[in-house]
Amino acid sequence: MSEFTTVQQIEQRITVLLEQRKLSFGSQTSTINQEITSLRENLKATDPNLLPISKESQTATNELDDLLSSFSKIRITAKSHRLRGSNATDEEKQQVEEDMNHTLDQVAIAKAKKNAHKAGYAAATDAELDPFLTLNTSSQSRTGICHDTTGTMRLHRNPYDQNHPECPGRIISIMEAVRATGLYNHCVDIPGRKATVEEILTVHSTKHIETVEKLRDANYRAATKNALGAESVYANEHTVEAAYLSCGASLAMTDAVVKGT
Repeated sequence: MSEFTTVQQIEQRITVLLEQRKLSFGSQTSTINQEITSLRENLKATDPNLLPISKESQTATNELDDLLSSFSKIRITAKSHRLRGSNATDEEKQQVEEDMNHTLDQVAIAKAKKNAHKAGYAAATDAELDPFLTLNTSSQSRTGICHDTTGTMRLHRNPYDQNHPECPGRIISIMEAVRATGLYNHCVDIPGRKATVEEILTVHSTKHIETVEKLRDANYRAATKNALGAESVYANEHTVEAAYLSCGASLAMTDAVVKGT
């Protein structure tokens, strides 16, 4: 909006809109989000030294906004079902309650993702990286970076403790900082891959692989929950795929170094 021209005015307006968004839903939320996005773009133009916010960070913000809007609608429906004289059937009421609980869980995950991006951006803002950015980036002295672009690693999270320190937010915040500082543009992107069983067998036993594969089964995970938890280890339905991908990423990076890529 043109009437907000200084950094202070724009930041104040964004603060007001963020508070208004907490009480909005539906099209109101969408309108507020559009203005916030526009103001943030103006903020970048006003302060050329401001680090850029990554597309991934903006996507995370939009995902959270959409989930909060959906949750508001479901909550209103749930409240109407609880009123006397509601025509909703017991099945419909139960479905709405389940939808509300599921969406609330998704909101918690989305909030954690957004906070991780925020933490990474804050770290980038506080960093002193000029010496690194002026390094020679010739083909003989480039730094490789290998990270998950499939989203699989972000699905591996503790199903029992949302505050466990080993969480998807670690990866998200690191990548946000690397992108915001501009370091990402000075690196060679190395495509990751899943490690093969044959490759893993060079350092692990067949028994070990079989034990890991058992984690795909929900009953087995439930039975080993306490044993894993004693060592601060957890597993969910995505853990095995994340493990293969993590091993494969190390192999992909090693191949790139050996081949001189």
